[in-house]
Amino acid sequence: MRKIETKIIEKSNTPEYIKFLEGVIKSKDKILKALLGKKEEPYIPSVTIRKGMIYKE
Repeated sequence: MRKIETKIIEKSNTPEYIKFLEGVIKSKDKILKALLGKKEEPYIPSVTIRKGMIYKE
């Protein structure tokens, strides 16, 4: 694990690594959209949390 971490730190400033990160982010977005039934905005019921109490609006 330490070897992988040091490689990431060494390559973190290179444009190739930035492109790789962008690809990872795009693939995660695709997976999330597929999991959400290809909806752009997931349905989230409005819930307000105050001082540990949950209020449904």
